Amino acid sequence: MSEKNVSELILTELIPFTKGSCMAIDEDDLSAEDAAVAYRLVDAVEKLCKARKDKLKPRLHQFAETDGKLTEKGGHVLKLANGFETQREKRTSSDPDPNGIKNMLKDAGLGVDDAFTTIKVLQLDASKVKFLVESGKFNEDEVKALHNVTYALKVIEPKETKKLILGAKA
Repeated sequence: MSEKNVSELILTELIPFTKGSCMAIDEDDLSAEDAAVAYRLVDAVEKLCKARKDKLKPRLHQFAETDGKLTEKGGHVLKLANGFETQREKRTSSDPDPNGIKNMLKDAGLGVDDAFTTIKVLQLDASKVKFLVESGKFNEDEVKALHNVTYALKVIEPKETKKLILGAKA
């Protein structure tokens, strides 16, 4: 890959995908069949890209840490010869790890209440609501109307297409 410059990579790898029919055709112009195929192919590419990013990320952290310049906040910045820049930001959580604090409290002979606050949370009890319906205090249809309804979408390709998609990993 190093023999190809960034412009060549964009021209040979990125543009063909972004200009292809899966990405370029207006959604309103797609038939159900074409929309299902496009959705599934984009989903497959998304998963492949996520897996690839997950593999590249530790390597980039390593490069930034070993070859980059330390920042004021404890991170690293690595300016690369091709004009890219890798930033490894140090991010510290606002609160310490609760389990670590519990262990420190235990070691110091202190109680959990010395560092933690008990918060009472009001939580819906489905069995109580069911009882209120069964006892006639609530109308069942009114309770059913309070349920949120969402829809999930799954696109399942034929077996022969699945084999082709899985084989496209190169």
